[in-house]
Amino acid sequence: KKMHELFAWLSPLEPQKRHQDVRATRLENTGNWFLQRREFQMWLNSTGDQPREFVLGCYGMPGAGKTVISSLVIDSLPVVAKQPGSALTYLYCDYRYQKEQLLVHIVGAFVQQL
Repeated sequence: KKMHELFAWLSPLEPQKRHQDVRATRLENTGNWFLQRREFQMWLNSTGDQPREFVLGCYGMPGAGKTVISSLVIDSLPVVAKQPGSALTYLYCDYRYQKEQLLVHIVGAFVQQL
């Protein structure tokens, strides 16, 4: 219970719950083309000599499919995240919830996942 209270104090955002909700709506084989793209494979297999190589961001117009593709990418990364010195954190930003998406809440949501 104390850990739950600590996590709630760190951030009201719930990236894992949001991820489960998005995953539940994703149709089978949706976005597999993205996982097979050379650019994604290069990023996935990079050694990360530069910090920017460790971060994968996704932006675009509302309704373009970013959330669904992001959920697919997140589901494809657990093996990578288990490597020594690695961690997987994620967050879905939504223009409808801008008031809750304060920097302190975003950082708190990342800390919750570590």
